[in-house]
Amino acid sequence: MKKWSYDEMLEWLDLHSSMEATGFTHVAVPTLDRMHDICNLMGNPEGAQPVIHITGTNGKGSTAKLVTGLLVARGLRVGTYSSPNLARVNERMTYCNEPVTDEDLCALMAELSAFEIMLGYRLSRFELLTACAFRWFADRPVDVAVLEVGIGGRWDATNVANADVAVVTNISYDHVEILGPTLKDIAREKAGIIKSGSLAVIGETDPELIKIFEAAAGIAGVGAIGNADQTGMTNTEGNTEGKAVVGSSGATRNRGGNAVLYAGRDFACTRSVPVPGGLAIDLETPWSRNVEVFLSMYGAHQGHNAAVALACVEAFFGAAYPEDLLAEVFGKVSFSGRCEVLGRDPIVLLDGAHNVAGMQALAGVLKDHFAELSPKILVTGMLTGRDPAAMLDALGQQIDYVIAVPAPSQRTLSPDAIRDVAQAMGIQSVSASSAVAGLQMAGTTAGSAGLVLVAGSLYVVGAARQAMIGDIVRPDIVV
Repeated sequence: MKKWSYDEMLEWLDLHSSMEATGFTHVAVPTLDRMHDICNLMGNPEGAQPVIHITGTNGKGSTAKLVTGLLVARGLRVGTYSSPNLARVNERMTYCNEPVTDEDLCALMAELSAFEIMLGYRLSRFELLTACAFRWFADRPVDVAVLEVGIGGRWDATNVANADVAVVTNISYDHVEILGPTLKDIAREKAGIIKSGSLAVIGETDPELIKIFEAAAGIAGVGAIGNADQTGMTNTEGNTEGKAVVGSSGATRNRGGNAVLYAGRDFACTRSVPVPGGLAIDLETPWSRNVEVFLSMYGAHQGHNAAVALACVEAFFGAAYPEDLLAEVFGKVSFSGRCEVLGRDPIVLLDGAHNVAGMQALAGVLKDHFAELSPKILVTGMLTGRDPAAMLDALGQQIDYVIAVPAPSQRTLSPDAIRDVAQAMGIQSVSASSAVAGLQMAGTTAGSAGLVLVAGSLYVVGAARQAMIGDIVRPDIVV
């Protein structure tokens, strides 16, 4: 088999269709048949280890990062698959937080090219990357795979794996052209990752949407959750084996149905206070109560993600997570491109918010953590399908000036269109030729007392981040 260079591998990979690049204007009939076919040829690596499967409109990347950190700290070998990448495709698959090497990625893709010839048809780019991750995890091998859904759930390429723990962070409007048009439609698609035998951890709290997850888990309806302990949360007998095991009192369960943990009933972030560098949070689950935990992430929404992640990991082990390890993991976690502070003069904040709900969460971060900085300059690019007025309105009064740039994607919205919308809303705005040009302009405009915010698309965030620090994307960067 020919040994590919990295550039040759990327060239071959880019020959395959990519909804990330072209959008959803020509969506084929949804099917997992292609993924089952390639996995069968590879010996079904998707079933080689326990799986934690994470979906949701927002927060699934942060939750996957937190879950991975908690599992690695317990000594497990963890393979994590996520998307999209900021700088290099290697970022999508990691082993204990370390990206796959160029050598391994090229060898795996060369092998997949031979399998594709045997199939007699082309897979999509995302299907190939997903199959590659499955094979790499099985070859390492890993003790557990943490899989972040790309889009939706039911028909996502990752869904050929059967989740031991299936996680839904939340439901809001995004990708409605393929998942919608209603929130119930979106919830049904995301509920598709809940399989027979899965333990479900549901971060969504809308009662109407919860009914959809109950149906997916085979539960007739939520009743009283028994045996509450003195913390007000449910108490569950567990074990210390690396497997999802929940006692009968630890989650809502119907005869013949799966066990389900619900946010606000079985687990919660009961307190979240902004502090320098992050949050002080209180967390409760069926297994534990942790008070005044420092989380080195910005935004109240990250407190919720932390509660989901802890409930997920404790459900996986069937036992409380050690308090000292929890403090260590949460105290140093960081996520590239998600409320990430890089510059200091002025402060540059990068965030991958790319829908209205994400922008609303970002507005909270600006209010709670960066209110004293002025002026606040937004460098933003957006993809087609986004409503610039709704995105900017979600930031409220937090932004003083907008610099609209093209997203480095075929799906970019015109920067001039974004600029015109901002001006019509009464926000000073100009357009720039690139994310880098916009970043330079913003730095001059903000001055040492201001804030430069880059948001609206992960493509723009990735370009800005690469301009500042290059291709390095690691969990332990300190600037």
